[in-house]
Amino acid sequence: MPTVYVDMDDVLCQTAQHFLTILERDFAKKFTFEQLTDFDVGQACELTVEEREELYRIVHHDDDLLNIPPIAGAVDVLQRWSA
Repeated sequence: MPTVYVDMDDVLCQTAQHFLTILERDFAKKFTFEQLTDFDVGQACELTVEEREELYRIVHHDDDLLNIPPIAGAVDVLQRWSA
């Protein structure tokens, strides 16, 4: 069976929304999805270098990374592809 790479960020999972959840939970900063006007969340949310580094450390930790909600239908598609 061939290997297929599928991007996780906002293709399989709601990554941007999860970043915003972490920003509110851990940094007490609230932003809407519509305020993300730059691919770089740190830039869009005007984070300091230290805050951006901490955000990426948190979001890549297994406890958060594995809890990013999937995009509707993504799991079904992957299951069909692997069958």
